Amino acid sequence: MSKSRVERHDNLGIAYSPYHVANRSDLDRAFAEMEAQRPDALLFGGGSGLLTGLLPVIDEQVVRLRIPMSGPGPIRYRGPGTLIGYGAVFLDSFPLAATFVDRILKGAKPGDLRVEQPRRFVLSINLKTAKAIGLTIPQSLLDRADDVIE
Repeated sequence: MSKSRVERHDNLGIAYSPYHVANRSDLDRAFAEMEAQRPDALLFGGGSGLLTGLLPVIDEQVVRLRIPMSGPGPIRYRGPGTLIGYGAVFLDSFPLAATFVDRILKGAKPGDLRVEQPRRFVLSINLKTAKAIGLTIPQSLLDRADDVIE
């Protein structure tokens, strides 16, 4: 595992440390470092099959360490350790993908097809996770959420 140095984003004043995880031992080392450093939050990018397969371990560790974790997309498609999720609904892209395949099979050039933006974004909040890590979510944020898991 290679851990980048802590960097600072001057405009927002946020310090961050990216962790590049290629296997289970990298993940264990990353959480050992997080336990020592006590970060305020974890932004989970996910995306790889490896990390998706390790979501139960990630969920267990963030709850054990009481680290609020955020990730892309609705929480219902992620593990129970995610506190807040925001992003496009992945399943909504399937019909659009089928349309592109149909057009290409009928002779359209892929480069001529326009880029499509997601049509729906969802803000999810997991109150079970909030309780487990000792956080209270403000009502004003809950009111804005599309999906609240209780």
